[in-house]
Amino acid sequence: MESPQLLFFRDYGTSLPSERNLVEILFTRSTYNEDPVEFEKMARRVLAKLRVDYSKSGDDPKFEALIRRLDNLSPLFRRVWRTPEINVRSYGIHRFKHPRYGALAFEHTSYVPDDIPPCVS
Repeated sequence: MESPQLLFFRDYGTSLPSERNLVEILFTRSTYNEDPVEFEKMARRVLAKLRVDYSKSGDDPKFEALIRRLDNLSPLFRRVWRTPEINVRSYGIHRFKHPRYGALAFEHTSYVPDDIPPCVS
């Protein structure tokens, strides 16, 4: 029997560690972007938080490489990254159309302890 988590979310264990960056997946390989309005709302939330992490990363070459890659690969990333929104909290409702179960909505929040640098792979 398939685990409940794998029914709705991708199995990161089947991907190489270098291919597990959620921001990169969302902007270059997402399968849940059929609704462009909801997808852009999610993109804006994610990038508003990513800007805060980016500002704390100094001159991390991995973070810089991620931004360059996304800027080259995703017109949506390129457009939204240039907006000024920031968000120090990570909360939202993620709505998407699942290929098997149809329209779904998940409330999410995440926390990172203070003084923990962002991790970019």
